[in-house]
Order: sequence, then C-alpha cells, then structure tokens
Amino acid sequence: MRKSLGANAISSGIFGLAFIFFADDISDWLKGALTVDTLPIGIILLWFAGDIFHQVTRKQLSTKRALVTSLGDALWVVVTILILVTQPDALSPRGEIAAILVALMVGAFGILQILGIRRIKTNQKVTE
Repeated sequence: MRKSLGANAISSGIFGLAFIFFADDISDWLKGALTVDTLPIGIILLWFAGDIFHQVTRKQLSTKRALVTSLGDALWVVVTILILVTQPDALSPRGEIAAILVALMVGAFGILQILGIRRIKTNQKVTE
C-alpha cells in the first residue's frame, strides 16, 4: 500500500502543478465548453498530494486515511465519467483521451490502496 500511495502522491503533485502552470493548455483541451478554473483544482491536488506524502512518511500507515484517499480517487473517477457522459462536447479529443487515461490511473491507485487496506486488516486479524 505504501508504494501505491507514494505513486499517487507523486502523480497528484505533478497534475496539481500542471493545473496551475499549464492552465491555458488545459483550457484548450476543455474547448471552452466546460467552465473550470484550473487554479483551485491544482491547489486541491497539491494539498491531496501533500496529505498522501504525509501518510507515506509515517512509520505505521493509517488504514482510515488510506481509505479516505481511495474515496478521493473514486470521486475523481466518478466526476470524470459524469463529465464524459453528460457533457460529450466538453473536451477536445486530446482532452477526452487525457481524462480517460488519468481516470484509469487514479482508479488503479484507489484499487491498489483498497487491496492494501484489506491485506493490512487481514494480517491484523491473524496476529490478534
């Protein structure tokens, strides 16, 4: 679980920086059909990355915090699907591909983290 959380922290930080420093490029992918201010998204992603990094650097991982992280990942995937389904013209073709790839990656992090939580919980039951 520590590795998937670490990879999640790195990617969330990279995407947070991208949403802040490459706002014009991201806006081009949105074609102006979807009104989104990328700065708050970037700030939230950097905060999310910092929280995950804090989790990873603790001696003992908190399964509750990892679950909250996984729920955040699930929310990202759900919002992406909702945008793609309900606003099919909101993204450029490159934007659609990017959104799908990011959602797949974020979903994979969430699944790996849930599996890690289950493994930790199972190991705790065995040792009790």
